[in-house]
Order: sequence, then structure tokens, then C-alpha cells
Amino acid sequence: MAGVAVFLLFCGGMLVGTWFDLEIDKALFSYSCGWAQFLERFGSFPAQFVRPLACSALLSTFRDPSRALDALGRELPVIRRICSAETLRRCCVILYCFLYGALFFAAFYGVHQGIVFFFPGAMAFRDLLTLTGRDFLLSGALWGLVRLVPVLLAVLLLRRLPREILSHVVKLAVAGLLVEFSYPVIELLKHLFHRVRFREMIAYSHGLVNGKGWSSIGGADLPRAWIADADFSAFTPWYRFGNPMGRYSAATSFPSGHTAAAAYSLLLIPLFAGEQTLRSHTVFAVAVSVGYTALVGVSRLVRGAHYLTDVCGAALILFSIILLWYWIVCRIFSALKNRRERCPAPMISGAEHR
Repeated sequence: MAGVAVFLLFCGGMLVGTWFDLEIDKALFSYSCGWAQFLERFGSFPAQFVRPLACSALLSTFRDPSRALDALGRELPVIRRICSAETLRRCCVILYCFLYGALFFAAFYGVHQGIVFFFPGAMAFRDLLTLTGRDFLLSGALWGLVRLVPVLLAVLLLRRLPREILSHVVKLAVAGLLVEFSYPVIELLKHLFHRVRFREMIAYSHGLVNGKGWSSIGGADLPRAWIADADFSAFTPWYRFGNPMGRYSAATSFPSGHTAAAAYSLLLIPLFAGEQTLRSHTVFAVAVSVGYTALVGVSRLVRGAHYLTDVCGAALILFSIILLWYWIVCRIFSALKNRRERCPAPMISGAEHR
């Protein structure tokens, strides 16, 4: 029910924006607003957490490779047949270790990207060289430690979760990674619709252009008073393709990338609603995730970067992708569980083949 309510909320925003997009932007526009500028810089942070947390959750399932292959053999007959040959079994062990090594690298690199996102230039290797008197060994150790510790802590904490909750978190981790791989859909739609941004029309109307004659704000301010005599003829509703008209350099308004990144927080809804022991906190998860997504969306309107349908459309698209992948992953896990219960298979140990 929580998912349906959130879905209807975003649909309602789309409906209101379809009729009043331009008027809402005119009413809210305040380009130099401090909190909106802050959220433009840092509001997309939920997207930075998905990969390291999801990979850490999968890393927490690591076990002895031989036992892991036995478990996979019970789930998948093809694995059981492959592991019946000692040479192929050793290859599977190597592949298993390589897979978890790749997950560790992805988590490590995800933490690195998060550090760069929040602290541009901070803890960069060249800065550590200066700090340590150009000691390459110590600088490298510090650089790696700052990125390694969060991964290890996440894995250790996740392994302490009850088995049922950890199993649920793993499902959501797989869905989260699939959602991240699906994010290019947002960028594809941006370049497909070519919707001109509100602030670009204001900038062009007042002579803020680059060398090619296209709109270019740069570091300039856009006073609210400029709205009165701005040319909004390039405005198009969300369901029509826009036309930059050789004037506007940022015709990528629909859907909002910042709002889509903030909408990764909506993963909290299936996290709490999908597990019996956490379900009592679903209302809190909905309030936090929807509230934060809405706050970032409003900041995009205040900055003149998007319209109401842009932000509601982005949240609606990403939430739909989340629900779709979560449903598919749950169906796959459920099918594997049912298969295991119906057709128990004998354990296969590498010692049996020696």
C-alpha cells in the first residue's frame, strides 16, 4: 500500500504540473537562494551510497568457496553437474573468488566516488604527499585506509544482522545495483525530449550568451525581476518534444537528474515494507524518502532548473524502476527457494572427487 500511495502522489504532481508548470516556476524562482544552491551541489548524495552499500551487502554473504559451491549445487543442477569434475570445480572456485573480488573493488571505488563527491580534492593522493613530506608509502596507506575502512565496517555490521533480515537486504542490494545500471534511462529521456530549462530562457532574454550565441549563465545572477520581460516562447509541456531553437544550451529539463538521484532514497520503502520485522517502520521510511525527494525537487524549481513535471516525472520513473527490479529479484529468489524445498539435492564436496 505504501508503494501505491507514493506512486499516486507523484502522479498527482504530474497532473498539477501539466497545467501549471510555468506558473509554478515563476512563483518559486529565486536563483540565488542559498539552501537551493546547497541541494544543487549535495542533494544527489543518495545515489553515491547505493553501489558501496549494495556491494558491501553482497560481500557480507561470502563463505568458504567449497561450501558456497555445494549450496549453489543444491539450487542449480547445472552447477552440481559442473562441480562433479574436479578441474571444473577448481575453476568455479577461482571464478567465485574473482566475483567477490570484483564486488570488493566496486564497493571500494564507490566509497572513493563518495569521498570525491563530498570533499572535492580532499584526501587526494597529492595532498597526502604534502601532508606526509612526500612519503609515498605512508601516503598510499592513508589514501587506501580512508576508503577501505567504510567497506570493512559495513560488511562487519551487515554480517551481524539476523539471517532473515540479511537475506532481505541482499535482495534489495541486487535490485539496487540493477536500478543503478538502469539510470541511463534518465539521461536518454533528457536528450530525447529536449525540454528547455526555465532559467535558460531568462538568461537568453537578457543577453547572457556564450560565443556561439547560446544561453550561458556562468557565474551570473538571475534576478526575479527579469521574469517580467523574459521570452518563454520556447516552453513546452512535458509530453511534447522541445526545440532548443539554436539558442538554448541546456535543453535537458525533462526529467530531473538531481531528483532522480535523490529518489534513490525511495529504496528505503521496499527495505522496510518488504520485511516483516521492519514493517512497523514503513511510515517513517516513506516520510523520510518521499520528503527528501520532494525537498530536492522543490529546490530544482527554486533554481529554475526544472519544472514540477520534471521532478515528479523523475521520481515516478525511478520509483517504478525500483519496484520493477525489486519485484523481479524477489520472484527469482522465491523460485530458487521453492525449487530447493521441492527437490533437495545431495551435497557435493571436493573431497568426493579426490
